[in-house]
Amino acid sequence: MPNRHDIPADDRWSYQPLRAGDLAGLILGVRRSVVSALFLHPEELGALYEVAIGQEDPELLDHTTNIMIRMAMASVPDRSRVGLENLVTRLAARGYLRCFPDGSVATNPESARLFSPGELPQDALRDWHAAIDAMPPSAS
Repeated sequence: MPNRHDIPADDRWSYQPLRAGDLAGLILGVRRSVVSALFLHPEELGALYEVAIGQEDPELLDHTTNIMIRMAMASVPDRSRVGLENLVTRLAARGYLRCFPDGSVATNPESARLFSPGELPQDALRDWHAAIDAMPPSAS
């Protein structure tokens, strides 16, 4: 089982718009140390993205056009009940997910969550605009 990852207080967020080029839409924020910790575990990163987006609104998963997010979510190889439970267990052990008695899960909001552009502080808004500029055009 992976070790718990305590997110540093000064850890910055990495931002990705859910829809490529959408300046007014929702933004997926993930702490940079979380992305680094999951770099060699893309299936866990994909599952974390899925939970963060799906907990806001499951329909958002079908409307996400950002190719980087979609590629991460596509890296979840085993979508069986056992496979998904394994990913949830690993992400919870790292401290990135919260598990509830009813079987539901939610992201630790200090690890990954959705933002609206108005929620971002000025320096984060600058980072987010840089992420938008770096996005390849949508294939759809």
